[in-house]
Amino acid sequence: MDLTANIKAIRNRKGLSQAEVARRLGIDQTSYFRFEKRGNKLTLELLERIAQAIGVTLKELLGYSDPAPIISEQELEKLRWDALRDNELIYYQRAEIEELKETLSELLIRTGNG
Repeated sequence: MDLTANIKAIRNRKGLSQAEVARRLGIDQTSYFRFEKRGNKLTLELLERIAQAIGVTLKELLGYSDPAPIISEQELEKLRWDALRDNELIYYQRAEIEELKETLSELLIRTGNG
């Protein structure tokens, strides 16, 4: 994949519009559009700024490393809620296990097996 295609693919994967990246760079959208189209005329400094604006390393922007899995804020928030719910379930299941242990212990004592 060439540089401009890689920049566009990463930007799209991140769910960013050209307008948003342009805003992060402090330039107008038309200028950013030209950056994505002219690839080989981009300076190293500009590539570093684009990488930072998109939220990737320069190596990833240049296509030299595997991208980290991308997760949206919405998916991350759902995972947080799922983890909280799971932790709460575990807490109650542990309490229930302790109650069952006590009941079993009492039954064993009553039956003379404990």
